[in-house]
Amino acid sequence: MSKAECYIDEAYRNADWHTARGDIPEGILKNADGTPVTDDNGEALRGTTACNIPIGTRGFVAAYLDQRMNTITRKNNAIATLLDPGRWTHPDIPSRQMLWLLILLCLQFKGDYWLRHIRPDWTESFATGIDENILSMVQTCMGVNINTSWSDFARSRLALPIRYRGMGLRGSADRRYSQFIGGAVQSIIPLLTRNDANGNTIEGRLHLPSIENLFGVDSFSHPVSNPWEHLLTSSRHTNNLTTGIQQTWSHLQITFQEVATQVAKDDQSLLINQSMNNAGFNRDGSSPQSITNVITAEIEAARSLALGCQIISSLDRKDYERWAWEAFSKVGASFITSPPDRLGFIRDQEFMDSCQLGSTDPVDRYFLERRAIDWINTELILLLNHYPVEDSEQSTTAFSLWFSR
Repeated sequence: MSKAECYIDEAYRNADWHTARGDIPEGILKNADGTPVTDDNGEALRGTTACNIPIGTRGFVAAYLDQRMNTITRKNNAIATLLDPGRWTHPDIPSRQMLWLLILLCLQFKGDYWLRHIRPDWTESFATGIDENILSMVQTCMGVNINTSWSDFARSRLALPIRYRGMGLRGSADRRYSQFIGGAVQSIIPLLTRNDANGNTIEGRLHLPSIENLFGVDSFSHPVSNPWEHLLTSSRHTNNLTTGIQQTWSHLQITFQEVATQVAKDDQSLLINQSMNNAGFNRDGSSPQSITNVITAEIEAARSLALGCQIISSLDRKDYERWAWEAFSKVGASFITSPPDRLGFIRDQEFMDSCQLGSTDPVDRYFLERRAIDWINTELILLLNHYPVEDSEQSTTAFSLWFSR
């Protein structure tokens, strides 16, 4: 019991509580040197953690997240220092490309675990701090100040996923809402005993009277209808889950309404258009395998369409930014996720040029560089290997015409 600690909501922290906990100490947040973290009044911040998720007063949660954010940004900065293009000046070391891939596929998501488990109004500072750190790494990677060198359209494209004509750099502050509702549905349903569509009974992992009282007896049993109604109407207004779901769904729907077409707003098959009581569930009571992914995709698709309309309506057809938008292709954007292997290797200068969203197609600059000759020759050799010798001249001509399209 030497490592045991406990916490209870401040509303119930009374003499009975202290009697019940006995010799078990109340959990408090500590600094790295073991000293207590205190608030402005010098009081220790009370709370505890479960699987690295803070449970306690708002001050405890905020200070805990600050500690996690500082750890994440410190490690990110160490990676940026190791891959700083100024440190590796040899042209055959693709430091910018390697740093970008780490940011795109890994580093920008390091805070998601906490975003999925903590109400979004308590994670704003945490998520914003991570976003600022990631943006500084991207600027190191690209060699430009994005805030001053890029247009509003280019910065908007940066935040869109690649499949929607962007570069895939999604902000934690923006995604924290879809992460929370996805985490809530994924984590809460297994707690309660429920019946599935085939009449099978699935035993809950924590089917206690208190859990049943909080969420309702059959809220998640088939057929599922208004699964959150009991929680939203019966729990106290300070309940973190209640507040989190209300804030999350209101924010997501407002965000969608601001950019969606009227047709999309009226489409009741979209997950984002479901009622508050049905948040995260389809009209038939089913829920997607990844609620976060579906909601994010619905909002980002609407944003992409709205941004395209703005670009086309405000820019001349000869404007490079409009060309870059209209000429987008999966091949053209392939450099964004290309690993530095035999075919995907991009030198630092070419990477900086390729990332300029004002070109006709971001990858064009890379392919037009003389260093792309190695790549072209390799492709020619691979193609010729599939043709007999007597057809080699014809196949070479065909490939050259195809590549120059």
